[in-house]
Amino acid sequence: MAKEGQMVSIVQDRLAVLPQTLSTSLAVLQQALSTSLAVLPQALSTSLALLQQALLTSLAVLQQALSTSLAVLPQALSTSLAVLQQALSASLAVLPQALLTSMAVLQQALSTSLAVLPQALSTSLAVLQQALPTSHKHLK
Repeated sequence: MAKEGQMVSIVQDRLAVLPQTLSTSLAVLQQALSTSLAVLPQALSTSLALLQQALLTSLAVLQQALSTSLAVLPQALSTSLAVLQQALSASLAVLPQALLTSMAVLQQALSTSLAVLPQALSTSLAVLQQALPTSHKHLK
């Protein structure tokens, strides 16, 4: 009877530790998710700012080209078309780099987020695995 009492006491001790273990695991996961979510808004903000700047630059180039073209049009239509073509080429040359930069920023943010999560999950699982087998042994 004393041996069974000791086993019950050991099981109760192990079960008493489980809430703290689960709480710690959840805190680690919550911190990892918070870190991931904290990185994404800045990456999105940076990407949007780069795209906005590229579009504003493109619009300014086009506006300048149109103004120039309208002033020259009565004298030389071919010159106006060449200026517009150059402006469009300049605009199209700026946009791919801005998109690539934005994609790189987003990819880096996602990589950072994904790099944090496996370690957090691994740590949480290790803590749970350490607590659960010990409790399971004493139940037998």
